[in-house]
Amino acid sequence: MTRKQKRLAVIAGGMGFILAAVLLVMFAFSQSVAYFYMPADLAKTPVAPETRIRLGGLVGAGSVVRGAGSTVEFTVTDGSANAVKVQYTGILPDLFR
Repeated sequence: MTRKQKRLAVIAGGMGFILAAVLLVMFAFSQSVAYFYMPADLAKTPVAPETRIRLGGLVGAGSVVRGAGSTVEFTVTDGSANAVKVQYTGILPDLFR
């Protein structure tokens, strides 16, 4: 192999290694991502109850009901007719009001 061919092989191998690393990172992130939804999105495409999602919107006035332990039930709305009933177990996030 000439010097030019060796250099081209090293560059191609390096780019292949970088591509493989990027694909592995993207695959790892896709396994742990929690998708962000608005109530209107959930009205169009419902998700399974066990699925962890991030829900955006406003807590409905007077809808917060504290259950046993750290369980809280409330509704989330996006300002339109769409509202989603939520049952949350755990410490409430700081943005919860």
